Amino acid sequence: MALLLLSLAGNAYLWRLSETLYTRIALLRQDPFELDKIDPGSARTQRPQWMVFGDSRARQWPVPSGWQDSEFVNAGIGGQTSTQVLGRYEAHVQPLRPRHLLVQVGINDIKLVGLSAAPAAAVVARYQDNIQALVEKTQADGIQLVLTTVFPPAQPSLLRRRMWNPAASAALAQINGFLETLVAPGVRVVDAAALLARPDGFLDAAYAADFLHLNAAGYRRLNQALAGG
Repeated sequence: MALLLLSLAGNAYLWRLSETLYTRIALLRQDPFELDKIDPGSARTQRPQWMVFGDSRARQWPVPSGWQDSEFVNAGIGGQTSTQVLGRYEAHVQPLRPRHLLVQVGINDIKLVGLSAAPAAAVVARYQDNIQALVEKTQADGIQLVLTTVFPPAQPSLLRRRMWNPAASAALAQINGFLETLVAPGVRVVDAAALLARPDGFLDAAYAADFLHLNAAGYRRLNQALAGG
């Protein structure tokens, strides 16, 4: 009887999970860039000093100590790739034209290499094209762009090793190497990976909230780097 109840509970969980995933896919087909998820321009009357733009790592970025909320707009959306972030630039960034645009994106691009065995070269090339286009858009709009390198995940557990394999680590290194080449007038690169990683290349446990995300200490480290340069 206990096994039957356990089986029913497991099937119910898997059914709910499949419904959730199906719903998310259906919504993405309707709004592939997820433009309706946020409206950073509502109630804004002046040009903000900073906008944070990117994926869940950007979304969780806190307002730096001593800053006013009005100076700092967060336009991160969890789960997004560089293609989605570029695709919503006109809707979420251009109307406000922040003085500085801080971008953290790329971990979801890289996950494709591990999760689906997507060709790493194609993933990296698409990322490079997307970021180069973002550079060109911000320069045309007179926005100071601050690119952060993609910090690595924490040491993967046995279950996570399917998601993060040597090919994903190699793609991360290629992407970060590319980002470092983009330093130019109006474009600054903050090496988040170097600030947060252990010598073996994984995220330092002192900065990890979970496998992919930072805790408060990690964001303080990044904000200190931003303030320092």
